[in-house]
Amino acid sequence: MPKPVRVRYFAGPEVWTLAQEAYLRGESAASIAARLNLTVNGIRKRAARKGWTRTRHAEAMTRSEHPGQALSTLLARVGRAVQEGRMEDIGPLVDTAWRLSQSVRHGPPLPPLQPSREVQEAWRRAETKRLEARV
Repeated sequence: MPKPVRVRYFAGPEVWTLAQEAYLRGESAASIAARLNLTVNGIRKRAARKGWTRTRHAEAMTRSEHPGQALSTLLARVGRAVQEGRMEDIGPLVDTAWRLSQSVRHGPPLPPLQPSREVQEAWRRAETKRLEARV
C-alpha cells in the first residue's frame, strides 16, 4: 500500500504578519496556530528567532520622544561608536543624525514619530480583516 502524498504548506509573509501581531497582542500560540493554519512550534521558533517579545513591543508602542531628544540620543550613540572604534557604524548614524537635524531646524514642527494608538489600532483591524479575507 503506497504512502499518502504529503502536502506541505508554506505560510506567506501576510500570514506571518498576522501571527506576529496576534502574538504581540497576547494571544496564545495555540490559538494563533489553529486560526492561521500554522504550528505552535513554528510560531514559537519564529518568535524566538525574530525577537517577538511582548515587553519590547509594549515599550515601542509607548515611546514618543521629541525629535530634539531623538537627535541627542542619536548623537550620543555616534560618540560611543567613535570611542569604541566602531567606524563602520558611524556613517549611517551620522547620515541619520544629519537628516533629523535638518528636519528639526527647518520647516514646520514634525508630527509625532508614531501615529496615535487609535490610528494604529484602526489600521491593524482593517489590515487583519483584509488579510483574513485572503486566507
